[in-house]
This record gives sequence, structure tokens and C-alpha cells, in this order.
Amino acid sequence: MPDDFNRGGNESVTERARPDYDPIGIDAGSFIVRPRVETGLGYDSNIYLTESPATGAAYTVFTPSVAANSTWSRHSVTMTGSANLRRYFGESDRNETTWNAATLGRLDVNSALSLTGEAQFAKLSENTLSGAIDSQAAAFSRYRRDYYGVRGEYRSGQFRSFLALDQSVFNFSDLTLSDGTQIDQSDRDRNVKRITGQVEYAFTPSVSIYGQSTYDWTDYDRALLLSGLDNRDSEAARIIGGFNFDLAGLLRGTIGAGYVRRDFRSSSYKNTGGFSAEARVEFFPTYLTTVTVQAKRLLEDSNINQTTAFFNNTFSVRADHELLQNLILNAEAEVQYQDYIQSPRRNWVYQLSTGGRYLIDNRFSLRLSTQYTERDEQLPFSCPSSEHLAHVAS
Repeated sequence: MPDDFNRGGNESVTERARPDYDPIGIDAGSFIVRPRVETGLGYDSNIYLTESPATGAAYTVFTPSVAANSTWSRHSVTMTGSANLRRYFGESDRNETTWNAATLGRLDVNSALSLTGEAQFAKLSENTLSGAIDSQAAAFSRYRRDYYGVRGEYRSGQFRSFLALDQSVFNFSDLTLSDGTQIDQSDRDRNVKRITGQVEYAFTPSVSIYGQSTYDWTDYDRALLLSGLDNRDSEAARIIGGFNFDLAGLLRGTIGAGYVRRDFRSSSYKNTGGFSAEARVEFFPTYLTTVTVQAKRLLEDSNINQTTAFFNNTFSVRADHELLQNLILNAEAEVQYQDYIQSPRRNWVYQLSTGGRYLIDNRFSLRLSTQYTERDEQLPFSCPSSEHLAHVAS
């Protein structure tokens, strides 16, 4: 959900306009078209995220994309498309080819009411540190995601409300591990339908309070392949409320907290619930520096052994600094604690990264980044194991 009233009280370092360096785009009548190509070289010290032995490899990356935005005074249409081709030297099993295509249209019915429709189609690689799957297997996991959504927004004075309906369809490809082992992932294929409502009231032009309620239905295509147990079909509800603020020259953001509960349709699994929260606050200590703090506690599906779900607790701090008008530096630290339901399994993930972007002109820029990640997996009756990943890309 959009989380502000377009107050415009603050502007971060990364979103600040730089007319001498921002892409101009191509004027195509009622649209501005912005094509983009990013290419580079990198090195990954542990591409399969194994504790021992670690396999390192250099890689190339090629990422073309295009975006088209309407320039109408009312209504809007946005169309985007991108691909990411990553090729590892000597380790073709780890190669990735992903893509994404999306379109979004907004109909301004009148000054108070607007309707937005959106569709996304993507072929993606699994996040190796997400907690939804063992990290080594995730290095080979690819899936298709189709998303459809419609949202209505109504504004009247100090009130604003939303109602959104969406559906996500996931289809996972078979895993082919480095030793040739084939793993069928069709028991992870699922359809998620969701309805979300939100009401917001602005006490002042700078501060508002909101309440949000979400209900979703998750339907898997088949039973679990290894155990033959019922799959984790479920229904979940979340209620969350909090504040949204934009204090000029100081900070802006959203802080919300509430409760989430998931009920499984099969008696094989235990229903679960607990505290849920999402927060993002940007601080502006100077005009040239933006510090962003994020925290969240979400209930997510798990596909590790007999686990059903886990609470993903994340906290991160990021600083962006404009050293020169065309040289932006950044540094970030993040910690995750993944707490599995009905299981003694716990994961800790630590990430540190830093980088910079040098803008040459309206068409060219250079980027350098480095990242270190460590994952500590704690299992019952065993010592913690660690998976280390050092990653440098330019």
C-alpha cells in the first residue's frame, strides 16, 4: 500500500533529482521510454553456500531493461520489462537467467477516487538466504511467478482508504544439483489469494495514523512428495496499525505493529500466530546524508524437512552519502533471525555491504560494491554450523 499523503517534506539522497546526470529518456508521444543496460564482472567466494569446501567463481552479468511511463495529466500507465543473465566461469550449474515483465494502469475516476490494476509475470531465482529452503538447494532453485492485482483508493479531506485484491501463482522448476541429482519441487507450487483493506487519518499535514487488515488463502497443488502428508494449505489473517509521518528536515517513515495468525486446513499441522510488525524510518542528519532503518517480523512459509512456517525477524541500517553530486556512497548492515514453528531449528543471517556509484553523464555510470554474508544454522543436539559468502561485484 502507498504509505504517505504525498507530503514532500523530505527527499533522500538516492531519489534527489540530478538534471546533469539523470537519464533523459526517449519522447514517444504520450510516453517517455527509458531503455537501460547494465553489465559487469564479479567474484563470489562461495557460490553454493556450503560450509566446506567452498567453491568460488568469477562471473559476468548482463541486465537489459526498459520502462515506459505515460505523461498524461490524468490517469497513468507504466510498462516495464527486464532480464538478468548471470554466467559463472567454470560453474555453469550456477548460471541464472531471470526475467520480469509488468504493467500498471491507474484510472482517476474523480478527484477523490482512483482505481489501479497491475499484472506481473516473472521467472526468478530463489533467495538463497530466505529461510524458505535450505540455502545450498536454493542456489539451484528457479520458479515462475504470475501476479494480478486491483486496488481502489479513496481520499476525502483528512481520510484515505484502500481496498486491494490480488493473486500470486507460483510454479517451481525441478532442482538439478551439482552432482546430477534431480529433485521434484512440484509440491511447492501454490496459489495465494489475498484481500487487504486500510484506513488512514491525518492528524496534521505531517502525521497520520492507519489501520490495515489482510486475509489470504494459500492453496498448494499437491501433497508433500517425500512424506505423502497433506500439504500446507492454509488461511491467514493479519491486523496491523501504526503511524505514518514526514517531519521536514528530520525524518519520515511508517511504523506499524499488530498480530498475525495462520490456520492450516490439515490436522497434521499446528495452527500458529504471534506478533507482527513492519517499520521503515529515514533520518536526514544533513542534506547530503540519508540513514534508513528498517525492521519487520513476518510469518512466512517454509519448505525445509517437516517445518511448515517460520517467523522472519529482520533489522537493517543503511547510510547513503552524496560525497559529490555525481558520487554516491552507501553502507548497510542487516541481521535476520528465522524462528521455525514446531521445530528447534533457528537461523541467524548477518550481512554487511558497501559500495558507490559514479555518474559520468546522462547515459553512463559506474558502480562498485562488496558484500559479506554469514549464516549460522542452529539445529537440535548439534553445534551451530556456518555458511560463509564473500561477494564482490563491479
